[in-house]
Amino acid sequence: MSGSEIHPYSWKETSPGIFSRPLDTIETFFKWLADLGVPLKREHWGVSMALQLSFPTTISEADIEACLRKAWLILSHQHPMLHARATGNHITVSPLNEQEWLEESFFTHAEESITLDQLFTSIEPGPIVSCHWLSGTHEVVIHGSHWRLDGIGSIKLSDRLLSALSTVLLLGAGLPLEAYGLDLTPLFTPSLDEISLGFINEESTPAAVKNVADKLLGTVIKGAPSIGLPLIPGSEKALPGPSCRVRVVLDEETTKSVVAACKSRALKVTSAVHTAIVQAVAAKPQHPLAKHYCITTAVDLRRRLPEGKNGDGPELAAGMFISPGLVFIEEPAAEDRDFMSIAKDFESTYGADMSTLYSSDDGTKVSITHATAPFARRIVPLLQMPQPEGMPPQNAPHLSSLGILDKYLKREYPIKGGDSGTITVEDFWLGGEMITPAVCCHVWTWRDRLNLAAVYNTAFFDKASVEDFMETVKQNLLKGLAL
Repeated sequence: MSGSEIHPYSWKETSPGIFSRPLDTIETFFKWLADLGVPLKREHWGVSMALQLSFPTTISEADIEACLRKAWLILSHQHPMLHARATGNHITVSPLNEQEWLEESFFTHAEESITLDQLFTSIEPGPIVSCHWLSGTHEVVIHGSHWRLDGIGSIKLSDRLLSALSTVLLLGAGLPLEAYGLDLTPLFTPSLDEISLGFINEESTPAAVKNVADKLLGTVIKGAPSIGLPLIPGSEKALPGPSCRVRVVLDEETTKSVVAACKSRALKVTSAVHTAIVQAVAAKPQHPLAKHYCITTAVDLRRRLPEGKNGDGPELAAGMFISPGLVFIEEPAAEDRDFMSIAKDFESTYGADMSTLYSSDDGTKVSITHATAPFARRIVPLLQMPQPEGMPPQNAPHLSSLGILDKYLKREYPIKGGDSGTITVEDFWLGGEMITPAVCCHVWTWRDRLNLAAVYNTAFFDKASVEDFMETVKQNLLKGLAL
């Protein structure tokens, strides 16, 4: 495509004030997954992110709620993807009716008894991103479909929301938006296919990239069925129920020791945590056909975009900018497979140069960004196939790493003016709703403490078994690093 041509996935003004573009490859993939649960009023991979906040005692509860509501409105003007509507294979942004939008997307849960756990298990699929204020616990929750929100992006949005909130708290919630001195320029989320110079169809895909995508699909087939966690007996064909969450948090000293031990072994913390997960899974009874661990893992592409894009731009906050990278661990339960041998296998993905991650049969190096769309096109038909008779369900736990949150989220947000106190972020949590018999794990570091989090569907797992699994992951991590 020449420099003068408009990319087919670019935003276009279809009528005055209305903008539209096609869903890109990754958005289409994750929207298909999300829509699987809609008939059951559930949403696969629906993202929920929670911040627990504290405020100066001089600010009333009524003012906090009103100012948060106004800050959410500001964020929604800045990021049209929050209120964009998906119809067919397109997304469309229309002018924002502020009152209608707030009624549809901002909710205050004033009951003292409601908890984040209760809210997470009860949120139903929606056509937009919503903001929830739990006034009793001072928690703000942002919830939306994974095809328009990913983990890093959700954190970046939180930073912008709290920055706006700090200004609104100083000046009051009763002013027009223009009076706050904030940039209200709408940042239309670009298509990943466009900014990654991706190959949007087979005709445009080079032979070497096709070869890599074919090989990745072959690895998925070789690794099936993956080892997984045992389900509640008789639940294999059950309809999904609510999702629930479990979290293990390491203290500051233990976290420092984990980071130092990983550094001394030339390991990323993600590699070590994923190894601990695989060891916990491999220790469980498995289906006779399940020998390997094979799963896709989310790789953030913001820092890996071509043409000098560094991913720091706020236009990449509300959007889906990840690649389903593939990890394959051969027979992790074999006698010669210890913690370090498995961790080194993971390091070949997590520690690799993503611009040359894959090699075709003729030796051509292919980046993860260029392999993303062709691989997605190949794996969707496989996932759409019915489960073969005699094969176990796909119950291998996933892991996504958010890294060190302090890179994106401040611990305190001074209320503009200097003498009005600060908004303090006391706690953070993120998880994705699951409708399949798999546990979705996340790892992150916040306030110098390593967090190991899991979400599971209650139709397939009970809480005690997942708590035991996560405690085993923690112990495997410490033991594997000789701590």
